[in-house]
Amino acid sequence: MKKILIGLIIAAFLVASAGIIMAKPAGYNWKALIFVGTGMQYCQQKLGITDKTACETAIGEDADDHLVMKWSQAWQDAVFGPDGTRGSGDELPWTTDAWVNNQWNGMFPGGSGASYHTKIVWVGTPCDGTNPNWRPGGHCIWGQMEVIHKQGTGPAGHLWGAHGIPSGYGQ
Repeated sequence: MKKILIGLIIAAFLVASAGIIMAKPAGYNWKALIFVGTGMQYCQQKLGITDKTACETAIGEDADDHLVMKWSQAWQDAVFGPDGTRGSGDELPWTTDAWVNNQWNGMFPGGSGASYHTKIVWVGTPCDGTNPNWRPGGHCIWGQMEVIHKQGTGPAGHLWGAHGIPSGYGQ
């Protein structure tokens, strides 16, 4: 009986140690150009908001939802520049290779009950159909970006918010 108890203690220690070693912190991975976490973690790391009510005011009911954001190197360079610091003066010009992809999933108990996927690309100005970078079916956001794909599902059913043609990245 003593050997079994010792064996169980050792097994529990090994499993706990493996979990600690293998667990990755949530949030931004700047080298991989990805964010994996919750809406609340996004509020904390990007917006400096630590209060859930304030986070929900900033981003809506998605504070508990799972969020995966991915972006291109061109997006990273235009926002942060080669030194990785926003506003340092070394930011590179925006190009049509700049894109960001947001995937929200709140389809679990305690989540928002919605799941959606958004693709955004840089198009420049004017941010409308007269721009040669514009894709029919998208819509302008942030003055120089086009949402080329936004679709999801929630309590009201399936939603298509944008379907630019083509809806892939690059020109």
